Amino acid sequence: MNTPTFYAAVAIWYALASLATAGLFYADKVAARVGQRRVPEKRLHIACLLGGWPGAIVAIRVFRHKNRKPAFLVYTALAALIHVGLWIGWMLL
Repeated sequence: MNTPTFYAAVAIWYALASLATAGLFYADKVAARVGQRRVPEKRLHIACLLGGWPGAIVAIRVFRHKNRKPAFLVYTALAALIHVGLWIGWMLL
């Protein structure tokens, strides 16, 4: 599994998951502005855990959305740490 094709597929997964997660953040920001139904935070957390955490970090900064909610930021950071920790563990095997 340590082939260039595997790593390319993982990179594509992270890129697509990040774009989708950033899109969810943008949709939630727009919904918040116009008073429409919001994207549940649980859905945003799941998107982060499924590999969209880089997109979430960028979206938090760019859209200035969810950046004043410490608990949300902690969950996003934990998702990132879980992924980084798993990859470090994978590399050390």
